[in-house]
Amino acid sequence: MKLFLKVFKSLFKIVLSLTIAIVSFVVDILLSLEWKLERLNSKLYPPPSVSNEEYMKKLVKEYNERISRKEVVVD
Repeated sequence: MKLFLKVFKSLFKIVLSLTIAIVSFVVDILLSLEWKLERLNSKLYPPPSVSNEEYMKKLVKEYNERISRKEVVVD
């Protein structure tokens, strides 16, 4: 029985170490794939050249100009 337990423990250690090695290899591949996809995404959809703050200022300015151009008719 002791021999069986020794063999079982050694097999368990071997299987566990192989499993850890395989999982770490798969994780490395997935991380490199994610990195490549992020680079591809940044090439396909570059960040906007105008920041949100500048864009909002431009919209407010255009809105104010449109409002000021309207003529108010009072009866």
